[in-house]
Amino acid sequence: MRILMIAKTISEKILSAKAGRDAHAGDLVVCRVDYALGTDGSAPMALDYFEAMGGKQVISPERIVFCLDHYAPAPNRAIGLLHQRMRDFAAQHGIPLWEVGEGIGHQLIVE
Repeated sequence: MRILMIAKTISEKILSAKAGRDAHAGDLVVCRVDYALGTDGSAPMALDYFEAMGGKQVISPERIVFCLDHYAPAPNRAIGLLHQRMRDFAAQHGIPLWEVGEGIGHQLIVE
């Protein structure tokens, strides 16, 4: 009898290991993440939700990293203010932040 083995993607392998069970595309898994990356393209909405929910303290700030790389250098005053908001939030909550010019967040996070 021949058993057909279907290869897993890297995401399926990582999520299987983190969830402690076999995970496949389309599955809902719950696991603790190593890091969460917030870029200047995504973090502002997360900060809005944090404030709207009445957030006071970030849980596990050492597992979060902000990176100013999508709109860098800031093309206008509004983006400059957004960058400053991220810097202030990171400093207030002990979140590491990669500044403009330090690299691309999606690459830095895996390194």
